[in-house]
Amino acid sequence: MDSLLHTRVDYLSTINKKEGFMNDFFSFKRMVSKDLIKIAYIIGLIAISLSGILAMVGGSQLDRKIGSDGLGVMGVLIGLAILIFGNLIWRVFCERIIIWYSINDTLTDILKALEKQKTAGRSSDDNLL
Repeated sequence: MDSLLHTRVDYLSTINKKEGFMNDFFSFKRMVSKDLIKIAYIIGLIAISLSGILAMVGGSQLDRKIGSDGLGVMGVLIGLAILIFGNLIWRVFCERIIIWYSINDTLTDILKALEKQKTAGRSSDDNLL
């Protein structure tokens, strides 16, 4: 397993001599989806919250217009459930996606550290000769 990792490090170090944001961006080492997921989470949070509030208001309005106790209370409870559980489920879903990208970022950092360690080891070996 160790030799496989070093082979990958050698391969990537020959391909990617340049470092920087643009190089990482175009070689897909830098993921922008993590930031997009955070924006999508905020938009989803607002949409789910508005849906829950509208369901609660609609339920209370229905109760006033029809005069039925059961439908209005049920609408308010459904709106409250959407507000609480909808946002909770949305949060967990977005966190799981972000975790995947965080794992990728961590593995990329480990790979870069191994590349630096390998190049530092080569230069110290050259000094010994």
